Amino acid sequence: MRRRRRRRPQKIEKPKAIVLANEEIRFPEIRVISDDGEMLGVMTPAKAAAIAQEKGLDVVVVNPKAEPPVAKFTDVNKFKYQQEKDRRAKKGKKVEVKGVRISIRISENDLLFKARTADKFLAQGNKVRIELLLRGRERENRSFAMQTFDRFIKAMETPVRIEQEASIQRLGLAMVVAKGDAPKEVDETEADA
Repeated sequence: MRRRRRRRPQKIEKPKAIVLANEEIRFPEIRVISDDGEMLGVMTPAKAAAIAQEKGLDVVVVNPKAEPPVAKFTDVNKFKYQQEKDRRAKKGKKVEVKGVRISIRISENDLLFKARTADKFLAQGNKVRIELLLRGRERENRSFAMQTFDRFIKAMETPVRIEQEASIQRLGLAMVVAKGDAPKEVDETEADA
């Protein structure tokens, strides 16, 4: 009997952004910006390519969706490199939301351990979702649950700002915090005044 083998799904690559430059530009007219940012006006792509060639540069379409499309005098490879750099920077700035689960009955040592874990997540630049699990009659006493949230936030060493206030979830309450500014210290001279 023959074994059936499953094919692995192939990764579909997204087509890279096409950069239109020089002879590849097929628009009847383009708005041209010089390499130093000066607006040169609307002209044909052939005329723009001739001016760019005199300067030793290329004509690159920056915004093809504008009316007429906007092109700039620059080096094609430099433009592609800058686009790739911007794309990577945008991709790298994603902030994850990490989760920490606590209970109303959590012991002090466990609370401190979870608070240190949340501090690590915040130090990595992530947001932290604090989930307070409530069971049975615990759901009725919300003020005690809020005190547990306060104890947890005070146990954290990193100053935080609340991104999302405590809200009712399926298993209890949840709140999202992010790294905040350090609390302002009050001078003793100002406190006396």
